[in-house]
Order: sequence, then C-alpha cells, then structure tokens
Amino acid sequence: MASRRQIQTISVWLAREANVEDSQYSISALMRLWQSAEEARLSVLRRSDIGEVRSETSPDTPEIEGDADVPTSNQNKVSDTPEKVDLEAERRVLAAMLKSPDATADIIEIISAQDFYDLDNRETFRAICLLHSEDPRSVNFSAVVHELQDYRVGDFDGVGYLRGIVEIETNPRDAERDAEIMRRASLLRALKEVGARIASIGSTELPDAGGDEDALIDSAEEEVQKLVQRYSPKLDAGYRWEVVLDEIEALGAMPHHPSGVPSGFPKLDAIIGGFKPGKLIILASASAIGKSTLGLDFIRSSAIAHKMPSAIFSLESEEVEISKRVLAAESRVPVNRVNSGTLTDDDWTKVARRMADVTSAPLHIFDQTDLTVELVVRQCRRLWRRQGLRLALVDTIQALSMQPERGGSALNLTTLLHQFRTMAREINLPVICTARLEYPNGRPDVHDRRPKLDYLAPALVEMADVVILLHREDAYDLESPRAGEADLIIAKHRDGPTAVVTVAFQGHYSRFVDMGES
Repeated sequence: MASRRQIQTISVWLAREANVEDSQYSISALMRLWQSAEEARLSVLRRSDIGEVRSETSPDTPEIEGDADVPTSNQNKVSDTPEKVDLEAERRVLAAMLKSPDATADIIEIISAQDFYDLDNRETFRAICLLHSEDPRSVNFSAVVHELQDYRVGDFDGVGYLRGIVEIETNPRDAERDAEIMRRASLLRALKEVGARIASIGSTELPDAGGDEDALIDSAEEEVQKLVQRYSPKLDAGYRWEVVLDEIEALGAMPHHPSGVPSGFPKLDAIIGGFKPGKLIILASASAIGKSTLGLDFIRSSAIAHKMPSAIFSLESEEVEISKRVLAAESRVPVNRVNSGTLTDDDWTKVARRMADVTSAPLHIFDQTDLTVELVVRQCRRLWRRQGLRLALVDTIQALSMQPERGGSALNLTTLLHQFRTMAREINLPVICTARLEYPNGRPDVHDRRPKLDYLAPALVEMADVVILLHREDAYDLESPRAGEADLIIAKHRDGPTAVVTVAFQGHYSRFVDMGES
C-alpha cells in the first residue's frame, strides 16, 4: 500500500523540477514530470485499497467505485470527468463521525471537506465539524438534519440521506483508515487538476519575443506550491522529535558555524544563528547611521566570503555606487578615493588582490527606479530556481512601499511584508529589509538617542522574525568616548534571546567589522 510519504514525494518531485536553467524547458519539464506522476498514480491505485484501475475504453481512465447512484453533471457532481473515488469510504467516515466524538476528532486531523468527492457527503462533513467545534456531545441525527436544512441541491432529502448513513455498519477504529483512503484519492484528483492547469500555462502563447517567460513559470510554480502545502503530511510526534534531535546534533557537531547564512559577525551569529531560511529580518536605524552599509556587509559575507548566491534590491543607490562601496570595503581602500578615482599605487595593489573574489562572487544588484514588490518577489524566485538564492536584501522597505504596483496604487506596509514573508517561507530564503526609524518629533531625543522598537512601524515589528536596531553614539557626538563603535541591538528575536552586539564602524572604508578585526 502506498504511504502518504510516497504520495508526497510525487508532489515534491514535481516542485523540484522547476529548478532548471531554461524557462521554456521548465514548463516542458513540468509536463514530463506530470506524465511520470500520472503513471505513478496508476501504479499506486493498483496497489492501494481503493481498488484496481479498470476501464472498458482506456486503461488510463479510472472508474468510480461505490454506490450505483453516482453523481451526474446536473446533480451533485464535483467535476464532469469521473475520478477515482470511494464513495463507500466517504459514507463510512461520516457514519463513524455521527457515532463517535473521538472518531470525529481523529478524522478531522486527516481530511478536510475538500477531500470529499460527493457534495452531499461534503456538506454533511461540514455540518458535523461545525457542531463538533461547538460541543462534541451535540453531534446527533437531529442536530445534523437541522444544520442541513438550508442545503438544497437537486432532490436532496436530508432525513432520508442521514438515515442511510446511520444504518451503515462501521467500526470507529477503522475510520482513520477510510480517511486515509479518501485523502489519497483526493490527492490523486488534485494532481490531475494541477497537471491540466500547468498544461494550459505551458500552451500559453507569448505575445512577442519580449514576453515575460518568468511570469509563466511563476504561475506553474504557484500551482505546485499550493498542492504541496495542502497535502504535505503533518509529522507525527515521534518523527517530529527525531528531526529536532537530529538537527541539534548536527549543530553541535559544528559549534562555530551558524545554522543560517553567516552575517560576517560571529557574536551576532552566536545569538541569532545566522540568517535562517524563511526568516524576515528588519534592520533599522535613524537616517545617516549606516543601515545600508551594514546590510551590504551582510551581503558581502554571504556572496563574497561564502560564495552563496545573494541579491540586493536598492531604491537608495545605483548599481555602480553599490559596486564601488563593495570594492572599497573588500580592498580596505578609502571609499572617497574610489569614488574620485584618486587611488595610490598601494590602493591599486589592494584592489588587485581582491578583484578575483569580488568579480566571481554570485552577487546580483537590482537598482531599477520602478522596483515593485511583485518584481522583487519574481526576481527572487527566478534566482532561487536558477542559482539557489540564499540571501536577499531590500533597501529600504519604506521606499518600496511607496512604489505603485500594477494596478497603479501602492501597497500598504502590512500587505507588502506579508508578500515577502510568504515568499521567504515558500522558498526558504532569508530576507533582510532595511527600514528608517520614525521618531515622535522627527528626530532622536537629545537625552536618549538609543533606538527602540516603539520608533518602528507596528507592522514591521509584528511581521519580523528578527529586528536589529543600529546605533552609533559618534553620529551625534564626535567627541564621544565610544567613537568608532556601533551597537547592533537585537530588539526582537522570535527564536531566542535579545542582546546587544558591539562592532566597529570603519566609515572611511564603508563597512562595519567585528571588534576583533578593527
């Protein structure tokens, strides 16, 4: 019998196939994989408890099993194409739910209303779930009939229908097995539907040579992601803890290596574990403190020091300006001399030493003045598919939030952050967004200039997994005894403690460094 993990493998396999170099090949590859999945589907059905695949006209066309009163197109049928279903399993599940609150609690952990093929059965399941959520003891024949009184499809007779369900002999202990059969059949139907939709996307004709091929692939990928998210099985408690312990052991074997993308600051990594996959990180400060420079330091660590594909989306600086700052920071050459072209012979020697590493780094810079959330998300997905993108930096989030989207209006900050967070989790990509602090009087308090979460937009605080506030005393007092120092204030950390990490600021090189390097 096929397990849920085997079924999930088909879906995950389908998602992985999008990771190819050529756009048109991606769509055709998905279609080839769909054909393989269809063959696997038939193989699974032959071995499963649902029944043997058989058809008088074609071996690839499954029949509907169960009661002879199969839904027709003008009654309560879900689709026009007969699918492999087990209507008797659906009825046995409902019978168990009507007779046992414990069975209901177990069943709703396995299936949802969408897993029912028959609309009458689906609506009855919803009614039982509603009653069970209010009071498990309230689920009885009369209560369910009452809940179904507004359900009018064809000549549906609620009383007669439920009597037929109640008369079914079933053992509540077998209900989970029937629910698994239903879920497996529902997955196979969904696989076929997704394959058809991807086929439709693949046959879309580009209007011209400049058509957006990535948009087509994004649409195909979105269909697959929905399928994987819906049918990915929940880990049982034993297996979940096994995974957790394995991860702890793996981290223990590499005590000096962060679990996420290294930030370039060991003390910071010791607290947050590097920039972990799927996390949204907010890096905020007052104006002219250096948040863009620090964000660039994080990207340099990822792309240059560790050769991890990384991307910068900037509405604050142009690509050439960013590249000059990267070169100055890596070569330890004053940025003003790089900008003016007045390098000394010694400067040129330093630049030459670092050029090979800098130019070979998988660093992508996007500085379009018309950058939008949609474009950022699309580029991240494209780089993830083609190169395995590991880190993205958006500079700054407020500037991006003011950019008009396709409809002509700007997104509110909450919607924008939700899109980034969703994308980050779907492709396991840490996303860093720089942000400006908003002070009550437009500037820091003279008596207490240290940044606080209160000065950050509530949506940023709410949506972020990690918030790092950057502070430099010498930005306000050149004679400060802490001149050349900067505090990375970890003001929010969803997975661990908050803390303050002190680093050195080397403004003339346009970079921050660990105190041990200064």
